Amino acid sequence: MSIFDKIMSRKAKEIFMGLFTKKHSIGKTIAELRKEKGWTQIELAEKLQVSDKAISKWEKDSGAPSIEFFPALAELFDVSIDYLMTGKETEPEIITMSKIELCAKNDDVSMLEEIKGYNITDENGKSLQDYIIQYKSVNIYNKTCDLLKLPLLEDIKMALLSNNVSRLEKIQIKKYAHIDDRKKLPSHLGSLAIITDEILNIIIDDEKINSTTFDYIISPNKQINNVWYWVFPWLIDLAYKNDNTDKFDKLINATKQNNQYGFEHKASDDNCHRYNNINIGSHYQEKMFGIVVIKKSTFEQALSKSDIETIEILNEINKQPFPLQLEYRYRATADEIRIAKLKMDKSISESEIKIQSTIHEGVVCVDELLNLNDFKIIKKVLNEYPIHIVELLDEWFSKSKWKELYRFAIDNDNENLANAIIEKDGTEYIERAIREYFKKDKYNFNKKYFYLYENSRQKSIAIPNKEQFEKIKQRIIDELALKIDKDTTIGNLTKEYFESELAKGNIDIVVIKLCVRLEAILKSDYHYDGELSAMLEKYCQEHGWEDDGWGYSVEANHVKYLQKLRMKRNNIVHSEKNNVDLTLEELKYCIDYICKMG
Repeated sequence: MSIFDKIMSRKAKEIFMGLFTKKHSIGKTIAELRKEKGWTQIELAEKLQVSDKAISKWEKDSGAPSIEFFPALAELFDVSIDYLMTGKETEPEIITMSKIELCAKNDDVSMLEEIKGYNITDENGKSLQDYIIQYKSVNIYNKTCDLLKLPLLEDIKMALLSNNVSRLEKIQIKKYAHIDDRKKLPSHLGSLAIITDEILNIIIDDEKINSTTFDYIISPNKQINNVWYWVFPWLIDLAYKNDNTDKFDKLINATKQNNQYGFEHKASDDNCHRYNNINIGSHYQEKMFGIVVIKKSTFEQALSKSDIETIEILNEINKQPFPLQLEYRYRATADEIRIAKLKMDKSISESEIKIQSTIHEGVVCVDELLNLNDFKIIKKVLNEYPIHIVELLDEWFSKSKWKELYRFAIDNDNENLANAIIEKDGTEYIERAIREYFKKDKYNFNKKYFYLYENSRQKSIAIPNKEQFEKIKQRIIDELALKIDKDTTIGNLTKEYFESELAKGNIDIVVIKLCVRLEAILKSDYHYDGELSAMLEKYCQEHGWEDDGWGYSVEANHVKYLQKLRMKRNNIVHSEKNNVDLTLEELKYCIDYICKMG
């Protein structure tokens, strides 16, 4: 402590320091501003929705307004918050601009004469073209674009924003196509650069783009280097996503025109040797037409909206006979369209839509059905729908639905089935033709379930008849019931649960419930029946051997430990008198093993 502090009292110190510093009074400032407005304290209080007593306290400096009142006070008195706090207005920062920047910011063409060179940089190290990009100076750009050397993508952007079609004609758009999934494209397209999403958004959504510019972009009558149809799939996708109906319709019409021309001329063009999903035709022609493939994401959007009309248009475009079998040439399936139509019907429940989504070409996919996790629904569907195309065809055959059978035969190029139906010279020929479809993988949605019924002699899948189809379905239902029972039984019997009880010293509880879990797994996952002892004996016979590292099979450790666990359970539950010594380490082993079983 200094001598000054020792001598001076606190009060005397305040008086002394006050001689040298003058504290700003917020209350006095509020009072002065209020009086200038001609308001009473009550009137100000009403405007701020506070009491007049609060205003009085503020002005006397016996209290201060909360920070949230300062914006409102500043607005009422037409002053800055800084003025309320300090009594002084903050002086505005003076920003100086170079002639180059000022020219671009104001987009003032007349100032170009004052700029000696377009490549000259100002004190900020920026040139005119830098500021054109920064301020989007379309007038300056139109005047100087042939003299400046803007980066190509920026050049494209500015040409679009300024609706400078003549400039667009000079830019080689083809080299800058937007292909975000280039890995899926043929290797000869891998060198293409990428047009940014920003440019695509400008074309579709920027109001500055007039109809002349857009019509130029979608017009096929352009030089080879300006083929904007390279980006048609992405423009179509974006236009549909953003509900830009006018541009979407124009793009679709241009696509149809381009595609029609491309397919008509693919055979006649002498130099037509490089085919791909975007471009077809000669690379040496003055004019170029492109094949446009609609992106899968556009279909997905239309399906989610149940926009059937658009889906049909997109399907029509993508069904063209492309010279290459392109895996990414997507089309909405009949099942997808059916589900989209169902969603339009508000009377259809969500559960019914889920059910229908598991049905493909009239056949239910069991795996998708099981994912619904509703036993009643699963059982109902399995009893009402076929699980293989052969079962569906058998159903049509038994009900003499010749029209459906014949349509199926024609759609699938099955001449034998079609002729058999027309001639009807014996049902055995029709049946034989139907059974052929069992061997077609295309229709084996549920292939794994048919291994349940295999020919023991040839070790191949036997073709089920009507009774066997019913047995397969019943087997699936029974397995699901066992699984549900298992899940219910062992729901909380997790590894964490057993380890927790073991830590508490509840060994008997762990042993009993661990055996409950084991029993449920053996019944559900391994389809064993009977008592635990019999099921465990069977399991150990089938899964109780391991390689000793020398090529010999030896009894695995779990055989001994699981049997010990069973005997320990019998000691506890059935009061059997057997000398079993299940150690703590062996019990931990059993916990780990059984929890990994299922």
